[in-house]
Amino acid sequence: MRRQGSQFCGLNALLLGVLVVASGVCSRARGLSSARDGGSDAGGSAGNSGDSPGTGGAANGSGGSQGESGGSSGQAQTTCPAFEPNDGDACSTLGLACPGFGSLSCPETARCRANGVWQIECPQTPFGLDSGVCVCAHPIENDASAGGPRVPANHRSSASSCPPQRGAMSPSPIGPGCTDPADSGSCWNYECNQDSDCTQGANGRCGDFFPLPSLMCSYDACFSDADCPAGVPCECRQSAASSDANRCLGGSICRVDADCGFSGYCSPSKFGQWCGPYYYCHTPDDTCIDDSDCTGVGCNFDTKKGYWACSGDCGPVPP
Repeated sequence: MRRQGSQFCGLNALLLGVLVVASGVCSRARGLSSARDGGSDAGGSAGNSGDSPGTGGAANGSGGSQGESGGSSGQAQTTCPAFEPNDGDACSTLGLACPGFGSLSCPETARCRANGVWQIECPQTPFGLDSGVCVCAHPIENDASAGGPRVPANHRSSASSCPPQRGAMSPSPIGPGCTDPADSGSCWNYECNQDSDCTQGANGRCGDFFPLPSLMCSYDACFSDADCPAGVPCECRQSAASSDANRCLGGSICRVDADCGFSGYCSPSKFGQWCGPYYYCHTPDDTCIDDSDCTGVGCNFDTKKGYWACSGDCGPVPP
């Protein structure tokens, strides 16, 4: 009986050890998952924080009923694959450009073409070398003067910093004297009467932002691209005297030209719901590059076709 009890205890200890190891693995998996999700939430909260400033300070507070995140169009954020896809593999986000593959002298870009497949591009000649050729499925001329892509008149070569000051919109009371947007009657859709009522974010301003009579608060959602979710640019007001809000342009697939691969260009487009703007990479399928290439309409990125084309369709106003 003593020997059987000893064997029984040994078996229990073995099982307990397995359970402890398994528990540790599960805990580690949960920890990694929490860290990953927390990082995602932290990245996505910048410029989209709702009514309170973000962790980084009031600069991240888009807040109020009239948030200025620019991401309410319903367009999903896009991500590039971790590994270079094969030329001809299927892709879903038309126009998406994913640089960073290949080598320093012969960088490769995976581009989701209008036909829904990846195209692997590289420069014809290596960068920084006097001779040689780059080998990929679709070599492209490096220089625009030698037949490469034409430089668009409007493109984002580098990120910019927004002015921290914002012009006044309603410095004195202009509303009916109520601040409850849920109230019925004459107070419906009114949350402020003057700029000083808007205190839930950075540079709050009170104004009429909707087709229906209303007075709502708006705030600066960002002051640089770093305040916005990954891959989303920050659109700055034109000057410190302007009352426009800085906003994150959710729905964009590039911030600067470098996001579009070598010889790539990231330009603003007004095609889409409520006229955008959103930033998209130019593609080899483009039928126009600048507004001057079109007659009566502008040159915009067609999200359904996956390339830039002459169009004036701004899409429906969101409900």
